[in-house]
Amino acid sequence: MATMASYKETDIDGNVVTQYNYSPFGQTEVIGTDIPQPFRFTGREYDPETDLYFYRARYYSPDMRRFISEDPIRFAAGDVNFYAYVGSNPVNFIDPLGLWKKDVHYDLTYQLARSECGDDLAKQIAAADNAVDTNLATRPTSLARYRTYHYRSLSDGLKTVGQAKDASSFGAALHTVQDYYSHVATEKEPGEFYHGHIGNDWVDKPFKNMGNYFLMIAKTKKLIEDFCNKICEK
Repeated sequence: MATMASYKETDIDGNVVTQYNYSPFGQTEVIGTDIPQPFRFTGREYDPETDLYFYRARYYSPDMRRFISEDPIRFAAGDVNFYAYVGSNPVNFIDPLGLWKKDVHYDLTYQLARSECGDDLAKQIAAADNAVDTNLATRPTSLARYRTYHYRSLSDGLKTVGQAKDASSFGAALHTVQDYYSHVATEKEPGEFYHGHIGNDWVDKPFKNMGNYFLMIAKTKKLIEDFCNKICEK
Protein backbone atom coordinates (compact mmCIF):
# COMPACT_ATOMS: atom_id res chain seq x y z
CA MET A 1 0.00 0.00 0.00
CA ALA A 2 1.37 3.41 -0.97
CA THR A 3 1.43 5.56 2.18
CA MET A 4 0.50 9.24 2.01
CA ALA A 5 0.30 9.97 5.75
CA SER A 6 0.91 8.30 9.09
CA TYR A 7 -0.56 8.96 12.51
CA LYS A 8 0.83 7.53 15.75
CA GLU A 9 -0.81 6.89 19.12
CA THR A 10 1.56 6.95 22.10
CA ASP A 11 1.32 6.01 25.77
CA ILE A 12 2.09 8.35 28.69
CA ASP A 13 5.81 7.59 28.31
CA GLY A 14 5.84 8.58 24.66
CA ASN A 15 6.15 5.03 23.35
CA VAL A 16 4.33 4.33 20.08
CA VAL A 17 1.42 1.97 20.74
CA THR A 18 -0.31 2.16 17.37
CA GLN A 19 0.61 3.53 13.97
CA TYR A 20 -1.99 4.20 11.28
CA ASN A 21 -0.67 4.41 7.72
CA TYR A 22 -3.07 5.92 5.16
CA SER A 23 -3.01 5.61 1.40
CA PRO A 24 -4.09 8.66 -0.64
CA PHE A 25 -7.64 7.28 -0.83
CA GLY A 26 -7.84 6.22 2.81
CA GLN A 27 -6.99 2.53 2.84
CA THR A 28 -5.54 1.95 6.29
CA GLU A 29 -2.69 -0.18 7.60
CA VAL A 30 -2.70 -0.58 11.39
CA ILE A 31 0.60 -1.46 13.07
CA GLY A 32 0.38 -2.42 16.73
CA THR A 33 -2.70 -2.40 18.95
CA ASP A 34 -5.80 -1.24 17.09
CA ILE A 35 -7.12 1.21 19.67
CA PRO A 36 -10.79 2.17 19.17
CA GLN A 37 -10.52 5.56 17.47
CA PRO A 38 -13.65 7.09 15.89
CA PHE A 39 -11.74 9.79 13.96
CA ARG A 40 -9.30 8.46 11.38
CA PHE A 41 -8.65 9.30 7.73
CA THR A 42 -8.99 13.09 7.15
CA GLY A 43 -10.43 13.42 10.66
CA ARG A 44 -13.78 11.90 9.74
CA GLU A 45 -15.79 9.38 11.76
CA TYR A 46 -14.98 5.77 10.89
CA ASP A 47 -17.47 2.89 11.14
CA PRO A 48 -15.49 -0.38 11.51
CA GLU A 49 -18.55 -2.53 10.82
CA THR A 50 -19.13 -1.12 7.34
CA ASP A 51 -15.59 0.20 6.68
CA LEU A 52 -17.12 3.55 5.71
CA TYR A 53 -16.33 7.14 6.66
CA PHE A 54 -19.04 9.68 7.45
CA TYR A 55 -18.41 12.94 5.57
CA ARG A 56 -21.53 14.73 6.81
CA ALA A 57 -23.26 14.90 3.43
CA ARG A 58 -22.67 11.20 2.62
CA TYR A 59 -20.55 8.12 3.28
CA TYR A 60 -17.18 7.36 1.69
CA SER A 61 -15.66 3.94 0.95
CA PRO A 62 -11.83 3.87 0.94
CA ASP A 63 -11.79 0.48 -0.78
CA MET A 64 -14.06 1.67 -3.60
CA ARG A 65 -12.24 5.03 -3.63
CA ARG A 66 -15.52 6.88 -4.00
CA PHE A 67 -18.68 7.91 -2.18
CA ILE A 68 -21.51 5.39 -2.03
CA SER A 69 -24.19 7.95 -2.95
CA GLU A 70 -24.48 10.90 -5.33
CA ASP A 71 -23.15 14.35 -4.51
CA PRO A 72 -26.17 16.33 -3.21
CA ILE A 73 -25.00 19.49 -5.01
CA ARG A 74 -24.48 17.49 -8.24
CA PHE A 75 -23.01 19.58 -11.12
CA ALA A 76 -22.37 22.52 -8.78
CA ALA A 77 -19.42 20.55 -7.42
CA GLY A 78 -17.66 20.92 -10.77
CA ASP A 79 -17.52 17.23 -11.65
CA VAL A 80 -19.76 15.15 -13.90
CA ASN A 81 -19.02 12.11 -11.72
CA PHE A 82 -21.35 12.52 -8.73
CA TYR A 83 -19.62 9.71 -6.79
CA ALA A 84 -16.00 10.82 -7.19
CA TYR A 85 -13.88 11.67 -4.16
CA VAL A 86 -12.05 15.02 -4.60
CA GLY A 87 -11.95 14.62 -8.36
CA SER A 88 -9.78 11.49 -7.89
CA ASN A 89 -6.96 13.76 -6.70
CA PRO A 90 -6.70 13.18 -2.91
CA VAL A 91 -3.10 14.39 -2.70
CA ASN A 92 -3.99 17.96 -3.60
CA PHE A 93 -7.64 18.29 -2.52
CA ILE A 94 -9.76 17.58 0.54
CA ASP A 95 -13.50 17.18 1.10
CA PRO A 96 -14.51 17.36 4.78
CA LEU A 97 -18.23 17.50 3.97
CA GLY A 98 -18.51 15.08 1.06
CA LEU A 99 -19.08 17.96 -1.35
CA TRP A 100 -15.81 17.68 -3.33
CA LYS A 101 -12.57 19.65 -3.01
CA LYS A 102 -13.88 22.59 -1.00
CA ASP A 103 -11.29 24.34 1.13
CA VAL A 104 -10.62 23.38 4.73
CA HIS A 105 -10.69 27.03 5.78
CA TYR A 106 -14.32 27.29 4.69
CA ASP A 107 -15.88 23.86 5.09
CA LEU A 108 -14.34 22.83 8.38
CA THR A 109 -14.82 26.29 9.90
CA TYR A 110 -18.41 26.51 8.69
CA GLN A 111 -19.32 23.06 9.99
CA LEU A 112 -17.91 23.76 13.46
CA ALA A 113 -19.31 27.30 13.64
CA ARG A 114 -22.81 26.40 12.51
CA SER A 115 -23.42 24.22 15.56
CA GLU A 116 -22.25 27.02 17.87
CA CYS A 117 -23.29 30.27 16.20
CA GLY A 118 -26.06 29.44 13.75
CA ASP A 119 -25.97 29.32 9.97
CA ASP A 120 -25.70 33.04 9.15
CA LEU A 121 -22.81 33.82 11.50
CA ALA A 122 -21.08 30.59 10.55
CA LYS A 123 -21.11 31.59 6.88
CA GLN A 124 -19.63 35.00 7.72
CA ILE A 125 -16.84 33.45 9.79
CA ALA A 126 -16.03 30.80 7.19
CA ALA A 127 -16.09 33.27 4.30
CA ALA A 128 -13.66 35.59 6.10
CA ASP A 129 -11.43 32.65 7.01
CA ASN A 130 -11.28 31.37 3.44
CA ALA A 131 -10.89 34.87 1.96
CA VAL A 132 -7.41 35.16 3.45
CA ASP A 133 -6.29 32.63 0.82
CA THR A 134 -8.31 34.10 -2.05
CA ASN A 135 -8.15 37.86 -1.50
CA LEU A 136 -5.46 39.43 -3.69
CA ALA A 137 -4.24 41.55 -0.77
CA THR A 138 -3.72 38.62 1.60
CA ARG A 139 -3.35 35.45 -0.48
CA PRO A 140 0.04 33.72 -0.07
CA THR A 141 1.75 34.86 -3.25
CA SER A 142 4.68 36.61 -1.61
CA LEU A 143 6.97 36.09 1.35
CA ALA A 144 5.67 39.26 3.01
CA ARG A 145 2.08 38.00 2.85
CA TYR A 146 3.11 34.59 4.17
CA ARG A 147 4.68 36.17 7.21
CA THR A 148 1.81 38.59 7.82
CA TYR A 149 -1.26 36.40 7.29
CA HIS A 150 -0.12 32.76 7.28
CA TYR A 151 3.34 32.09 8.73
CA ARG A 152 2.98 33.30 12.33
CA SER A 153 3.49 31.87 15.80
CA LEU A 154 0.57 30.33 17.62
CA SER A 155 0.75 32.98 20.36
CA ASP A 156 0.53 35.78 17.77
CA GLY A 157 -2.43 34.11 16.10
CA LEU A 158 -4.26 33.58 19.39
CA LYS A 159 -3.64 37.21 20.36
CA THR A 160 -5.24 38.39 17.11
CA VAL A 161 -8.19 36.05 17.64
CA GLY A 162 -8.71 37.50 21.11
CA GLN A 163 -8.87 41.01 19.68
CA ALA A 164 -11.53 40.14 17.08
CA LYS A 165 -14.79 42.07 17.54
CA ASP A 166 -16.94 40.67 14.74
CA ALA A 167 -17.33 37.62 12.53
CA SER A 168 -15.14 38.95 9.73
CA SER A 169 -12.16 39.87 11.89
CA PHE A 170 -12.51 36.63 13.85
CA GLY A 171 -12.59 34.50 10.69
CA ALA A 172 -9.48 36.19 9.31
CA ALA A 173 -7.65 35.75 12.62
CA LEU A 174 -8.75 32.12 12.87
CA HIS A 175 -7.10 31.48 9.51
CA THR A 176 -3.70 32.37 10.98
CA VAL A 177 -4.15 29.91 13.86
CA GLN A 178 -5.22 27.13 11.48
CA ASP A 179 -2.26 27.83 9.22
CA TYR A 180 0.09 27.54 12.18
CA TYR A 181 -0.61 23.80 12.36
CA SER A 182 -0.05 23.37 8.61
CA HIS A 183 2.84 25.72 7.90
CA VAL A 184 4.71 26.57 11.09
CA ALA A 185 4.27 23.52 13.33
CA THR A 186 5.36 21.21 10.50
CA GLU A 187 8.47 23.19 9.52
CA LYS A 188 11.63 21.10 9.52
CA GLU A 189 13.81 23.09 7.16
CA PRO A 190 13.93 26.64 5.80
CA GLY A 191 11.22 27.35 3.27
CA GLU A 192 8.85 24.63 4.39
CA PHE A 193 6.31 27.24 5.46
CA TYR A 194 5.36 27.26 1.78
CA HIS A 195 3.91 23.79 2.42
CA GLY A 196 0.20 23.76 1.74
CA HIS A 197 0.18 26.71 -0.65
CA ILE A 198 2.07 25.34 -3.63
CA GLY A 199 0.12 23.59 -6.35
CA ASN A 200 -3.51 23.43 -7.32
CA ASP A 201 -5.44 26.56 -6.36
CA TRP A 202 -3.30 27.15 -3.25
CA VAL A 203 -5.22 24.47 -1.35
CA ASP A 204 -3.81 23.56 2.07
CA LYS A 205 -2.58 19.99 2.50
CA PRO A 206 -2.99 19.42 6.24
CA PHE A 207 -2.53 15.66 6.20
CA LYS A 208 1.24 15.75 6.02
CA ASN A 209 1.04 15.58 9.81
CA MET A 210 -2.20 14.00 11.03
CA GLY A 211 -1.39 14.77 14.65
CA ASN A 212 -1.17 18.49 13.93
CA TYR A 213 -4.35 18.27 11.86
CA PHE A 214 -6.30 16.87 14.80
CA LEU A 215 -4.83 19.55 17.08
CA MET A 216 -5.93 22.19 14.59
CA ILE A 217 -9.50 20.85 14.59
CA ALA A 218 -9.65 20.88 18.39
CA LYS A 219 -8.20 24.40 18.60
CA THR A 220 -10.59 25.69 15.91
CA LYS A 221 -13.57 24.21 17.74
CA LYS A 222 -12.54 25.76 21.08
CA LEU A 223 -11.88 29.21 19.58
CA ILE A 224 -15.22 29.19 17.78
CA GLU A 225 -17.04 28.18 20.98
CA ASP A 226 -15.37 31.00 22.92
CA PHE A 227 -16.08 33.59 20.22
CA CYS A 228 -19.74 32.61 19.85
CA ASN A 229 -20.23 32.69 23.62
CA LYS A 230 -18.69 36.17 23.70
CA ILE A 231 -20.96 37.39 20.91
CA CYS A 232 -24.05 35.97 22.63
CA GLU A 233 -23.17 37.77 25.86
CA LYS A 234 -23.31 41.17 24.16
